[in-house]
Amino acid sequence: MSKIYTQDAWVREFQPMVNPNNNWGEGATYSSWETYGDDDEYVRQQDNNFIWTEVDGENGCYIISGYHWVNRIHYFITNKPWTDEWTEVPTWGYRSCDCMDDEQYADDGYNPDCPDCEDGMIDIPVDTVEDLQVIYGKNVEIVG
Repeated sequence: MSKIYTQDAWVREFQPMVNPNNNWGEGATYSSWETYGDDDEYVRQQDNNFIWTEVDGENGCYIISGYHWVNRIHYFITNKPWTDEWTEVPTWGYRSCDCMDDEQYADDGYNPDCPDCEDGMIDIPVDTVEDLQVIYGKNVEIVG
């Protein structure tokens, strides 16, 4: 079973590093490595238990433990290793808007005048334990 972290809890627990070639700006406590070139070569040289991959999933984006190739967005390297290969950290969530089910808009796929969405998709907050309980349920262990 997956161990779910809020992004803040993941940062506190695993302490992602700053990539000196990709600093996210003054005050940034961590940053990512690219999935190609010198960054990718550097990431591959690290112990897998210190590597994390942000991936594009079915209903959002997630940081997952280990080096992954499919659907990768970028990599992170942490100061502390992961021990559970099923750890995930939602970074962005979305769902289809109800207007996509309206047969009147079947050609467009969504109602262009819908007051609830843009392009048929609605962002879902993933910042707090309570946000993640809406997605995963109250019985799932979420580290916050």
